[in-house]
Amino acid sequence: MFSMIQLLAEPLLISLSVGTAICGVIAVVSPKTFVSISNASSRSVNTDVLLAWLEHRMDLDQFVLRQARFFGLVIVAVMLYVGSQYLYA
Repeated sequence: MFSMIQLLAEPLLISLSVGTAICGVIAVVSPKTFVSISNASSRSVNTDVLLAWLEHRMDLDQFVLRQARFFGLVIVAVMLYVGSQYLYA
């Protein structure tokens, strides 16, 4: 069972790392595109009054969107570091 988890974890980790790196590059190259993708993906469906408190936008989102290039550079730097550690391990 443990080897099956390891077998599935590695491709998932690689996929998430590549996806994160792509988001970082988009944020660096085109912050406007990053903001429009973020706005399109943050649309939510009103489900229930009990879950209404989950439907509002956090202040952190606006901060990250205003500083898209900076956070994109941080993400790319972290992903390059993680990738180098993975390749040379």
